[in-house]
Amino acid sequence: MNKYIRSGGRVKFCISLVFLTMAMSNSQCEQFSLSQLLEKQTQEEDQLLQVFNHHLIEAFYDSRNRYTSVLFASVENVSNLIREKDEQLAFENLKAKMLHQNLQNAIEARDFWQICAMEKLEIAAALQLEMDKVATPAPCFSSTSHLPERVETGESSFIKPFFPCKLCYSLRACTVFLPCRHLSTCQLCHFSATACPICGTEKAEVIEVLLSDE
Repeated sequence: MNKYIRSGGRVKFCISLVFLTMAMSNSQCEQFSLSQLLEKQTQEEDQLLQVFNHHLIEAFYDSRNRYTSVLFASVENVSNLIREKDEQLAFENLKAKMLHQNLQNAIEARDFWQICAMEKLEIAAALQLEMDKVATPAPCFSSTSHLPERVETGESSFIKPFFPCKLCYSLRACTVFLPCRHLSTCQLCHFSATACPICGTEKAEVIEVLLSDE
């Protein structure tokens, strides 16, 4: 009897030991599965962060390249505008210089022609004075060829003055010597004259005067 009791106690002990071992094995399996799950979740989170960082870096570089391109385009546009303004300013300065030069030339031409006109007026006045002197009747003449020619018209007559050359005294004087403004020689004699035959002033220039024969 005691022998059976002892055998039954041993069996119970073995069964309890088996259940305890199984419980410990299940607990270890659950702990192992949980650690694997945590590790897997951590790996997935790391991969997700890597993908997010990669996309973020790509977006950053794309934005930087786009803004850099826009900035370079803006700088190039500003440079082109500045270059165009510089060229326009240079053209306007050149145009202003040309206008100023043209104005100076016009002023110089005006002054020159004013001086020429005044000289012509003075020459005309001197010629008129010479004509008045020659047209005045003289007491006597050495030759009848020097007398003024009387021209007959239908109703009256007038005297056309004759200005003899002061060198040959045969042809009509038709050249004015400058600067003295004397009506001195004919068209042929003024080439050989170096000075005015009236006052002796050195000849600087000669002006031909066309006197009408009518």
